[in-house]
Amino acid sequence: MPMAQRYAQSQRMQQKADPQLLMTNRILQMSAMELRQYVVQELAENPALEQPEELPCNRCEVPISQCLECPYYLPQFRPASVHERDELRSASAGAARDDEPDPLAMVEDPVTLQDHLLTQLHAVGLPEDYRCGAYLIAGIDDDGYLRVSVEEAAADLDLPIERVVWVLALIQTFEPAGVGARSLQECLLIQIRALRAERPVPPLVERILERHWKELCANKLRVMARALRTPLEEVQAAVQFIRHQLSPYPGSNFRPPWDKSSHRSGQAVRPDAVVRRDASGNLAVEVIDGELPQVHLNPRYLRMWQAMRERPHAFTSAERRHVQEYITRAQMFLKSIQDRKNILRQVVDAVLEEQCRFFQTEREEDMTPLTQSQLAGLLRVHESTISRTVAEKFLQLPSGRVVPVSYFFDRSMSLRRLVANLVAAENPAHPYSDQQISEILRRMGIVVARRTVMKYREDLNILSSRQRMRA
Repeated sequence: MPMAQRYAQSQRMQQKADPQLLMTNRILQMSAMELRQYVVQELAENPALEQPEELPCNRCEVPISQCLECPYYLPQFRPASVHERDELRSASAGAARDDEPDPLAMVEDPVTLQDHLLTQLHAVGLPEDYRCGAYLIAGIDDDGYLRVSVEEAAADLDLPIERVVWVLALIQTFEPAGVGARSLQECLLIQIRALRAERPVPPLVERILERHWKELCANKLRVMARALRTPLEEVQAAVQFIRHQLSPYPGSNFRPPWDKSSHRSGQAVRPDAVVRRDASGNLAVEVIDGELPQVHLNPRYLRMWQAMRERPHAFTSAERRHVQEYITRAQMFLKSIQDRKNILRQVVDAVLEEQCRFFQTEREEDMTPLTQSQLAGLLRVHESTISRTVAEKFLQLPSGRVVPVSYFFDRSMSLRRLVANLVAAENPAHPYSDQQISEILRRMGIVVARRTVMKYREDLNILSSRQRMRA
């Protein structure tokens, strides 16, 4: 006998995460370098986003991409080599009068990253691929990243894409390691493979970069440890190796050999916010976002969306869905970036207000104990928002020193300094015991147990009250 089917309706409440909130939290947690890569990726994937119009050619007023007929077009994509510039310099010097020496001819010409790469390309000895290699090298920016696509290069040079890819792979073996990469992930992988030829590399490093890139960017160490079936300590060691031994800007590692005084570091920290003094001496916060690619909504997509709203029957459902999906995604993306900037400013403003005395002197003893939960209460946001904002963010102090934003939430450091100050100001004949120091801190509004005071005192190599007593 067949079973009878019954249908019943029921109501229940189900909480769903807001896509806008998810994107904002994701972007909020990114470092400046990660956000820059994410913006570039979003520009490539979302046609509803675009960058402002290109800058005009240096010699004429036409945008560079349209400057095909300009006589200066070719040097922009194939810069003159060192040998060619030497010949031009010699010719100009010969044309000058002997009794009128040219002072500019005595100035040493710096070797750029592109010159350095062209020299290596010439040393390889592949004349048939030199034109392609020079084109690709001209598309490498000062950070060492390739800013021209392989497809574009193949079309401009009338070459098979496979040949252009082969030449690019050759350039990626040049020094400095990581140059010619098209993404941060590819850049780090190139550096790892070059580094392995010189010294041992933790085995997990390449696996993490290849298979767990998203988890690495989100700093999900435990997720990676479970996926790799590896102790968390080994994953932490591999991540520390990536952060300290690899450079996200390989081009900055190049230093011209003639410049003996420049000492640029590939691991230089770029602040996300700066605290400066204005003309009247007051401190003000500035959030740095100038290095981010400037993006805005594509006007063509906006016009299409407006037309679809006015005349929906003139477009198919697939067309409407396509435009709406990308427009919504672009709007959420731009709002999330603006929210990140606003939240970061609020957090740094609150830190500046709470640690005003420290910003005036920049002495650790003037730092007030502050926790992320306290700051979350002041700003009336969730503690996780503060945690995401603080992660991988850096702040430049008025003196120019750059510190991580988490520096202001190291409660143990400020408490150690308070304990040291209390001991330094005590009466040598009647020194404070650990319990007395705990009670003094409690009266100051800082709840610290006696055992914690003892631990901090021992960390500071301060003797006990009985041993400190002097008549």
